[in-house]
Amino acid sequence: MFPYKSLHSDVVLYWRVRQMIFFVIFLVISCFPSILYLVWLSTWYWLLILTLILVIITITYSGFIIIRGVHIRYTRRGYLISEDDIRIRYGSIWTECSTVIPMNRLQHVDKEQGVIARHYDLVALTFYTAGNVHELEGLREDEANQIRERVISLAKLDGGDAYCD
Repeated sequence: MFPYKSLHSDVVLYWRVRQMIFFVIFLVISCFPSILYLVWLSTWYWLLILTLILVIITITYSGFIIIRGVHIRYTRRGYLISEDDIRIRYGSIWTECSTVIPMNRLQHVDKEQGVIARHYDLVALTFYTAGNVHELEGLREDEANQIRERVISLAKLDGGDAYCD
């Protein structure tokens, strides 16, 4: 087994905030049948039961994902950069996978930072090959810049093309 480097620990808080946003959106959507009941279909009592079931499922699932699932996801994520390849380990509650990206297949490296990630000073690196896109999120910005520059130099992507800032 390779000594994978872990992501920054703030990524756990970032993922929890992101999950909470999705949870609130899905909770509002799951309350839609009760809105139908109250506004148009007041004789259809089963809509209230459907809403109650959807809300209970949403709260249970989201609570589990926010409390436990995010931590499991963090422990299964990591990366390793060698002279020949980039290894990314990832997974969720039910899966654990790894990807090997050969340096000679690398075409492009992007750095992305969303609004929520900016609050936690986290960045995602995206590695492009001819057939796939691989993302490594949860890095500090300075660490991401170092990794990006190292990968660009190892992949021999010259500084005068579209691959560099």
